[in-house]
Amino acid sequence: MYPMDDPIIGQASLSILALSLAAIASSIRIFGDEQTEFKRESSTAISTGAYYLGKSISHLFIIVAAPAVFLFAFTSVAGKFQNQYRNQLT
Repeated sequence: MYPMDDPIIGQASLSILALSLAAIASSIRIFGDEQTEFKRESSTAISTGAYYLGKSISHLFIIVAAPAVFLFAFTSVAGKFQNQYRNQLT
């Protein structure tokens, strides 16, 4: 068996791409509606890093839970395929 024939690498790459796109969509949902508030607070010399950190901490459950649900579903399906793939090789 050659590494190029392994389908798990392709599935992992697509999963990472999907998670990255989901993270971008999540950050747009968190920060997209508050452009005016962000500009107002940054103009009053409030730290933009503290604003970002505060918003990220307040949405930490959603940021962690959404990929965890995806990861659980993916590993349960991928584990079944991996076992089937191993059985075919032997």
